[in-house]
Amino acid sequence: MSITDKHHAHSNSATVSTQETDKAPFCLITAPDNKKASEWSLVLTARGIPHKWRHYQDSIDIEVPGHLCKTAKAEIKEYEAENRNWPPERILPATYQNTETCIFVLMTLCGIMGYALSPEFETARWQGTAWADKILQGQWWRAITALTIHSGPAHLLGNMLTGGFIMVQACSYMGSGLAWFLTVISGISGNLLNAFIQPPDHISVGSSTAIFGLIGAVTAFRAVLQESDRIRDYMLPLGAGFALLGFTGSSGKHTDLGAHACGFASGLVFGAVAGIIVLKYGSPVRSLNLILLAIAVILPVIGWFMALVPGG
Repeated sequence: MSITDKHHAHSNSATVSTQETDKAPFCLITAPDNKKASEWSLVLTARGIPHKWRHYQDSIDIEVPGHLCKTAKAEIKEYEAENRNWPPERILPATYQNTETCIFVLMTLCGIMGYALSPEFETARWQGTAWADKILQGQWWRAITALTIHSGPAHLLGNMLTGGFIMVQACSYMGSGLAWFLTVISGISGNLLNAFIQPPDHISVGSSTAIFGLIGAVTAFRAVLQESDRIRDYMLPLGAGFALLGFTGSSGKHTDLGAHACGFASGLVFGAVAGIIVLKYGSPVRSLNLILLAIAVILPVIGWFMALVPGG
């Protein structure tokens, strides 16, 4: 903002004028637009400096008493200096071209979990179910292993198709490492939370808890990274996420609504944290994505080691 003196006759090149009136001297501070005039008016009001607006055809002037002119100009200059880089530039995540890799991983997982449906793994499946009472007694690994167990081919195929579509989108938006990491930790947290709210004999299996964790994570992640200052724009992705939970997560005779809701809630928390970190530091670099992906792979391995190794 530049400030110069001028006569009362309006000039396009000057920003401040001073003139004697019948009552008292005053100065005019010219704002470039209505938004800036409103901001400066709020600054002067906060500092207790009386003023009023004057609208011209091609400018908006703020009239300030002459004896307060220097103070008003100093306050406005200080405000502009403090807010020169505000709001901060939002750093949006890069788009990752890894759809083929994501689909390959999904097909591999489907094959592994499909093989685990064979009769030879019947005993192992019981060792890995999310049995609420067992989890609360200290067998925390069941919250991990249950994500890899399904009741049958239809259950597995349904989860892979639903989750696969969302996962491909999430991997291209967040990066594979971050997307898989959020999916796994949200699913684990969802099963742990579900164990606390369910009766002791409640048993849950399936990757749907992790899938709804991913939905919650993507919902919160996108809400945090919105390029808008309007609350409505933040609520749109949240509303879409809750709607998706209601439409797809609460139907079916054997649907575990508690697990779906707990997974979704966990995903909201982890997704929001991830979004805040990305806003501050930028998208995960390749090495970090690989580390996150490795953690997502290692956690189920650790869970099954604890479940199957005696004394593990």
